[in-house]
Amino acid sequence: MNAHKYQRDIAKLEAERDAAKAEVEGYKKLEAEFAEFKASQEAEKSDKALKDAGCIDTVAASARLAEFDGDIAKLKEAAPYLFASSDNSKSTGGKPKGTPNPEDERTKNMRKLMGLDTDKE
Repeated sequence: MNAHKYQRDIAKLEAERDAAKAEVEGYKKLEAEFAEFKASQEAEKSDKALKDAGCIDTVAASARLAEFDGDIAKLKEAAPYLFASSDNSKSTGGKPKGTPNPEDERTKNMRKLMGLDTDKE
């Protein structure tokens, strides 16, 4: 075997090895990007499912969702404060602030000025 041919073959093999290493590094970067993309897709899917279930705070619910192995029904049962209530029978008992009293003084004065005074004094 010729020494020059041997060294040329070694250099060729080393170049192929270096090219393969560079290609592997490129695949590792793509693999990391793909894993990141997959995670973002799962997060978006989870957020949509939470919103569809009536979740008020998807960030807090997403953080707690892992505790329940991704089961939204279990999370809703354990943390109902994260979801909008569908029970309309609950009431605070008070009048909403800002609800006008139809017979307050200002309204009476406005009606009087406009000539709509139905209350003849």
